[in-house]
Amino acid sequence: MITPKGLVFFDLDGTLLNTKSELDREVSDALESMKQNNVIPFVATGRSPLEIKHVLENSPIDSFITLNGQWAIHCL
Repeated sequence: MITPKGLVFFDLDGTLLNTKSELDREVSDALESMKQNNVIPFVATGRSPLEIKHVLENSPIDSFITLNGQWAIHCL
């Protein structure tokens, strides 16, 4: 396993998501570039995993911290 260069934590509203609660293509491309450079993006939110399902399905992010830190998943 390769040690990541870093971890980056993102909030959703106004950071990853636009005003329509969608992920813009430019944001998705930037996240993919981060992963290619061995930096792991995380979603960090107070929402539940079910509430961020659409973000995980439509982005290269697969690691998250939800429920204000109560549920954390890091996918290798």
